[in-house]
Amino acid sequence: MKIGIIGAGAIGSAAANAIVLRGIGDEIVMVDMNQAKAEAQAADLRDAALTKRATRVGSGNTSDLKDASLIILTPGSRQKSGRDRKLLLEENSELYRKLIPEVLAVAPKAVLLVASQPVDALTMLTTQLVPVDASARVIGVGTALQTLQLRAAIARKLEVNFENVHGYVIGEEGNIAVVIWSSVIVAGMPLEAFLKTRNLSWNNFDYQSLTDEVVRSNQRVIEGKGATSYGIGAILADLSDAILHNTKSVFVLSAVTKPGEVAFSLPRLLGLHGVEETLHLPLSQQEQEKLEMTISDLKANHFVA
Repeated sequence: MKIGIIGAGAIGSAAANAIVLRGIGDEIVMVDMNQAKAEAQAADLRDAALTKRATRVGSGNTSDLKDASLIILTPGSRQKSGRDRKLLLEENSELYRKLIPEVLAVAPKAVLLVASQPVDALTMLTTQLVPVDASARVIGVGTALQTLQLRAAIARKLEVNFENVHGYVIGEEGNIAVVIWSSVIVAGMPLEAFLKTRNLSWNNFDYQSLTDEVVRSNQRVIEGKGATSYGIGAILADLSDAILHNTKSVFVLSAVTKPGEVAFSLPRLLGLHGVEETLHLPLSQQEQEKLEMTISDLKANHFVA
């Protein structure tokens, strides 16, 4: 199984490293406008591969992605603290409009996994650039990482194991993502019921500060070191594993649910050919209103025609 990674920067290289160390796929091809950088990353990754099973790692251009099963898209300008997302979208949209047709020419059956920013708008644009019957194979990393961050934050707050917490962050990736508190489950119980077993009330559970912690978590990393890499790289490895090994796992991913709509994150069943099913969570009235506001914002500010 062949994986192409376009973009040899922080996210692309972190994803490649996680994939190599986990032994996902048989071959990785790194592609970047800076070919020397792509080859240097490939050489470094080949050394990392020696510690596990010997995944073949090379570099090249888009023609070398021929017959890839999965292509991870990380190229373009990155989100920086205080940078206007519309400007970022304009710059990266231009790149994607040139890149996606080149990719489709050599790997028409590949699943396309978008990780460039702004991820929801670029996922929508990529969906518009592929044939209609290939739309399920276009996926944005969306709020998959923020969903795990939510579960970890709740686990720390309640002093329980991370694996005993289930909850979801949906909508647009970033500061206005929607935390679905009404669906949080801890040890098989709704959160409010679990709190009662600890003699805590909902009012005593500081869900607002946890919401702020989760929706701003990536921004704090960007402010501190300039870019996210390790967390999103690990998530991209998880998604790669789910796709290539057809695990039927559920991740909160960005995609266009209906033709003509914007892309945003919902829980989605992931398999060999991309999104197999979208799961619609029961939402409280307040959560539904927040999601609708998020979708309206995406349409107004990040729509790509």
